Amino acid sequence: YGIKREEMIAVGDQTNDLPMIEYAGLGVAMGNSIESIKQAADIVIGSNEEDGIADFLEKYFSTNGTCSTRKDFPRRYSAFHFFSSWIL
Repeated sequence: YGIKREEMIAVGDQTNDLPMIEYAGLGVAMGNSIESIKQAADIVIGSNEEDGIADFLEKYFSTNGTCSTRKDFPRRYSAFHFFSSWIL
C-alpha cells in the first residue's frame, strides 16, 4: 500500500494490540487499557466508556493531525492514510 510506519496510527487496549502500538508512528492506548499498553503507547486517550476514540478522532482531524505528543511524528496526513493504517 506504500504507507510508511511513521504515517500509521494504531489504537488498542489489550496485549494482542502491543505489536501494532509499538510499530505504528503514533501508538494510542485507550484509557481502559492494561498497563503495558499504556506504557508502550505515545498517548493515552479516554476509555471506551468515555468515547475516547471518538474524542481523539475529532481532535486529530480538527487539528490536521497535530495532536501527537511524539516529536518526530509527521504533522499532517490525509484521512486515507489514517484509516488505511488503522484497518491494515
